[in-house]
Amino acid sequence: APDTSKIHIPFYIRGITFLQPLGPGRYSICTRSQATGEGGAQSVESTMYVRNDRQELCAVVDGFVSAAVSKQTLLREARLKQLNKLTYQEEWQQRPLPEPAPGAAGQTRTWVLFGEGSETGEGSEACDILARNLSRHGAVHVVLPGQGLSDLGQGRLRMDWEQPQAYAELFGHLGLGAQGRVDVIHMPELRRTQDAAEDQQHGPGPLRSLLQLTQSLLAQPFPGRLYVVTAGNRLIQPEDFSPEMRNSGIEGFASVAQLEHPERHITHIDLPPFPEEDELAGLAAEILADGPEMRLCLRRDQRLVARLAPWRSGEEKRAQGMPLPGEPY
Repeated sequence: APDTSKIHIPFYIRGITFLQPLGPGRYSICTRSQATGEGGAQSVESTMYVRNDRQELCAVVDGFVSAAVSKQTLLREARLKQLNKLTYQEEWQQRPLPEPAPGAAGQTRTWVLFGEGSETGEGSEACDILARNLSRHGAVHVVLPGQGLSDLGQGRLRMDWEQPQAYAELFGHLGLGAQGRVDVIHMPELRRTQDAAEDQQHGPGPLRSLLQLTQSLLAQPFPGRLYVVTAGNRLIQPEDFSPEMRNSGIEGFASVAQLEHPERHITHIDLPPFPEEDELAGLAAEILADGPEMRLCLRRDQRLVARLAPWRSGEEKRAQGMPLPGEPY
């Protein structure tokens, strides 16, 4: 078994192969790693595949090697007694749902929900559940992907998500500028299916549509929050997995947008790979609470937020009853 008391520090890169020019744009990176060296714990060698928003392979980083450094070596070189004073890691910690902000209960809320749907104008099951929960507290406009802008009735519209000018036309059609605060929710690809091949053929690329939506939303005068919702993007629990790569760049995009435009409170919420109705109800509760957290994971009855915590080895985590990826709990 690998020695979890060691930390792997980047050491060198064997080579980089560019398959096409890399210009301005959004890219996702898929990494495949394997342990090498004596005992399988001396180093980790990784190959990284860089794809653009059309999922075309653009570059391959071959032989990214991280060398293992023991806990004792780090302590000796840093002249410290405890490693957690030197090394920190991101940790997902459980926190309770905050109470709604004062006065929020009496406010008229408006949401624009970009979700998947059928050609007949019906939303997906996940989209319908979220819209139904939010509609008890305000107006919900569901926007499905399609060609041109069309009003389908009953609060549903269809538009081309990949056309930048379509968003300004949509916001004008809904008259959102006169309604005060409007929150926007981007949640395509929450498909309650395990058929990844079918998912790959459905709808525009989520990262591309998110980019167009964000740029258009920032140009609008009305205040509001942008919620970016994914399913299975983060490996939090041992059974978590992502059925495809199409959403792999969304978290990075949301993090950059958060830093560039803090006034929009851009919030990334990750659900389980195949969210159930109670988990979608929890998503609605999170949106209604309008709390300060901007990076969350909702798993079963757990509300997890990102925190910086001292590094702990696998043995220390097991001693505290914390499950590790790939282990039962």
